[in-house]
Amino acid sequence: MRVTILTVGSRGDVQPYVALGLGIQAAGHQVRLATHVEFEPFVRDHGLDFAVMPGNPFTGLNAGVGQATPDAAPVSATTLTFRQRFEQALEQWITGGLAASQDAEAVIYSQLCFIGYYVAEKLRVPCYAANHSPLTPTRVFPTIYARNKPQLGGAYNRLTHFLDQQFFWQKNRTMLNRLRQKTLGLPPLPFWGPYGRMQREQMPVLYGYSPAVVPKPFDWDDWIHVTGFWFLDRPADWQPPADLVAFLEAGPPPVYLGLGSVANSNPVRVTKAVLEALAQTGQRVIVMPGRVDLADVDLPPETYRIGPTHFDWLFPRVAAVITHGGPGTVGLALRAGVPTLAIPFFGDQFFWGQQIAALGVGPAPIPAAQVSVEPVAAAVRTMIGDQAMRRRAADLGRQIQAEDGVVRAVEVLQQHQTNAQHAAHIEVAV
Repeated sequence: MRVTILTVGSRGDVQPYVALGLGIQAAGHQVRLATHVEFEPFVRDHGLDFAVMPGNPFTGLNAGVGQATPDAAPVSATTLTFRQRFEQALEQWITGGLAASQDAEAVIYSQLCFIGYYVAEKLRVPCYAANHSPLTPTRVFPTIYARNKPQLGGAYNRLTHFLDQQFFWQKNRTMLNRLRQKTLGLPPLPFWGPYGRMQREQMPVLYGYSPAVVPKPFDWDDWIHVTGFWFLDRPADWQPPADLVAFLEAGPPPVYLGLGSVANSNPVRVTKAVLEALAQTGQRVIVMPGRVDLADVDLPPETYRIGPTHFDWLFPRVAAVITHGGPGTVGLALRAGVPTLAIPFFGDQFFWGQQIAALGVGPAPIPAAQVSVEPVAAAVRTMIGDQAMRRRAADLGRQIQAEDGVVRAVEVLQQHQTNAQHAAHIEVAV
């Protein structure tokens, strides 16, 4: 089977799909991963075929495209400039996705790259949504983009999903139907969008997170699968930098701080406040600046600045993790069994921060817009000193370590393909 995986966004939006692609390839299939040219060395170094999805990931995300999933409305979509950039990005992704999938027998698309559904429709091949956050409507919890979650029951919860879908779809319906006709020669989708059709088609959805973190809701259908996280672990021959090892061995386990690679409205202010809080608590620190320039930031006395590294090696060696709440980093922190604090900026980051707190493996999230020294310092003291929290985090880590989300996802894909081929043979025979 020839499979094309379409994904766009930051490094955190690409890495899980590299892991998934490697699993599919190891099962004997041909895999091509299409994403931004910036990630070509990363993809090829892991032995996957690569195709280009045009566009700059940071430009798109910082303009709000990163929040423009089929189930979430971009917060800045009111300006003409945004609308033009959003449409241009989508047109590029459709063109790139179509070119990358010409010989594909199946298309897998990420939650940001929802145009993969259109590409598969054009090519008349099976497609699979592969998401890292729960987007399927349910009565169990409201839409993941609801920052405040009143307890109003199952009907309310499901309604929030419908409203979220329709807010995005109705705002972009004319543009998306124009792109379908212009770039793919496809008819326009109906007034209420593609959601009902996806349900009737029983289109498989793979969720790449642990059921121990977000259990599968009782009202999700059999074609919705919670597989476990799609972790990409370090190469067997990788060695950490000697000075990092020396720093870790020179004192008690430090706190890791990394707020992601997507620029936000005031990343320096947020980073400064968190570092000041860490200094106030007397913690040693490993900081990954991301896209923040730390030249004018006062760092705590014992601080190690780190570039891109393998979190599966680092996180078990730290005392706690402070992150923006991206699901990839959250998954790695939870697998390491250490308490985690989310400082979310937008989108599903709030959901993951709230889930951490609900599980009792970290403090309540502190939204980036509300960050100040005292609340962060209090949260750090809790993560270090609350032994019950630390035990819960360690127990959850062991549960996640026992899972293999990639293997489970590949099993689902292969079973669906087998069932589809069997159904096709019956149809031909009849």
